[in-house]
Amino acid sequence: GRDAAVAAVKERFGAARHTPLFIYGPDGVGKKTFARAYARAFMCTGRAEADYLSCGRCGVCMAFDNGVLGYVELEGAAHGSSLDSVRGWLRDMKY
Repeated sequence: GRDAAVAAVKERFGAARHTPLFIYGPDGVGKKTFARAYARAFMCTGRAEADYLSCGRCGVCMAFDNGVLGYVELEGAAHGSSLDSVRGWLRDMKY
């Protein structure tokens, strides 16, 4: 499971292919941790182009560490997500 997920993430960064990503699974497997790490690496200005790990030193990484990136939004079942919520997010992502 996780090895395949890591390989898929590496491939996304290697090919610079970042289409919408839906993360799902049972509680406690690290979905939110993964989502934050992915977003941080995607937005990192200090990482090598094909690298999938954030640098940890640039302004974006520092903002992530300090929790001040207002335009990154994580939603999930813990926030009362429903199928209607997901449909709304998909509709909003078109704009």
